[in-house]
Amino acid sequence: ECDWSSDVCSSDLIMAIFTEHGSEHDVTDIGIGIIRYLAEDYGKDKWVTGLLNQKEVWIVSMMNPDGVEYDLSGEVKPFRWRKNRRLTGEGTYGVDLNRNWGHKWEAPVPEKLAKNLKNRKSRFYSGEIPFSENETQAVRDFILTHPNIKMFIDYHSGFAPFLQGGTGFPIPPSESGGLPAKHRKRYEEILQKFAEEISNPNDKRPPFIVNKERDVAKTVKKHAPWYIKFLIPKSIPAAPGTSGEWVYGELGIMCIGLEIFRDSNFFKKLPESKEELVKNQIRGFLFLLDTLSDEPFLL
Repeated sequence: ECDWSSDVCSSDLIMAIFTEHGSEHDVTDIGIGIIRYLAEDYGKDKWVTGLLNQKEVWIVSMMNPDGVEYDLSGEVKPFRWRKNRRLTGEGTYGVDLNRNWGHKWEAPVPEKLAKNLKNRKSRFYSGEIPFSENETQAVRDFILTHPNIKMFIDYHSGFAPFLQGGTGFPIPPSESGGLPAKHRKRYEEILQKFAEEISNPNDKRPPFIVNKERDVAKTVKKHAPWYIKFLIPKSIPAAPGTSGEWVYGELGIMCIGLEIFRDSNFFKKLPESKEELVKNQIRGFLFLLDTLSDEPFLL
């Protein structure tokens, strides 16, 4: 049981963050939807009540509020502003929060990516130093003071008409080790089941996929339609400074990254499409919460 007078709870904890990027408004709806579902069903649904009696859930439904506000301000086109809104220099604003975490900060990356990470005008600007931003500092400090965190989920979204989305986990370079083979296999099985749980059977696009490669170009090309394959670069390497790389690489916590793809039908069918998206993601979150109760390698 938890000692609620303490900042640290003895029960296993699952943590999820949403809307690191200001333009990913549908992700905020998912975070709030999960919170509402758990709050309303606790005490009514025996399964949900049992899960929450055993586990602790922490959700950051909007990690980047000033970025969200600016993206909806009318000063830029909606769904365009990725960074936060801290003044970073003369006339430049914002840091990409999901490039500001500290793990493998100086890892070698392709030249173009390296330039974007250091360019204050780039939408991928990583900041002057790791954890330079209030937002990443706050989440980092919470994680460090809660050693009972057993699972961490980072939700993102974007536009892609050919796939519902993808889920995966940080895959360290071969020289960096990682999970033992037997745990890695189970990790992949959990992700595959999670992908099945969140896939929408009413969506005509292929369901969510599990990415098992550090460079995702091969995976993206495999599922992209023939008429845009030539637009996909030969290499799309994992970027340094992401939340998952730090949580998994520095702390060894099971981490899941989720990329939800919306297409033009999503906007045409609002609000029904949003309600459907949230419903499926709630189902997936409950699966992960239940999984946390059963996996000995997470304990």
